[in-house]
Amino acid sequence: MNEDKTSGAAAVAPSAVSVCALLTCFNRRDTTLACLRALGASTGVEHVELHAVLVDDGSSDGTAQAVRAEFPWVEVVVSDGSLFWCRGMHLAFETAFRKGFDHYVWLNDDTTLRNEALAGLLACWDWWRWCLDLAEASVTLPPIRRVAAISAKAVRDRIGLPGIAFLVFSIN
Repeated sequence: MNEDKTSGAAAVAPSAVSVCALLTCFNRRDTTLACLRALGASTGVEHVELHAVLVDDGSSDGTAQAVRAEFPWVEVVVSDGSLFWCRGMHLAFETAFRKGFDHYVWLNDDTTLRNEALAGLLACWDWWRWCLDLAEASVTLPPIRRVAAISAKAVRDRIGLPGIAFLVFSIN
């Protein structure tokens, strides 16, 4: 614990949140590696436990092996080539969801994130969660898990990434 020099009170470090990026790919080794390098270079996320699940849908170009070698924080799930993008993303989410991360980011493997993008997404989530808390204060919600999503436009406008769509959500 760090000591606050101005008040003498102990400063509590923010608790870590876990974020899992979900990707699927097919024979785009260099593109996928570049995407994961950009994700791994995220700044402003010192209190984030970063994970990823990549579904390699039958690549023959060594994508799975290259990802495993360079990114130990990425879980690689190899398939037979019959999933394509939609079912690949479903499998990535199903795999990650069983582990219970705080946040999930659906990410195309041909996306190169800016260094501050992940921090911006989390800041948007904090803002959105605050709005939902206000709504809950005035409305009784059924006792089920709430799934909230930030629209791609709201995220792009907030962090200045025109033309790139993201989906971030958290299950509470």
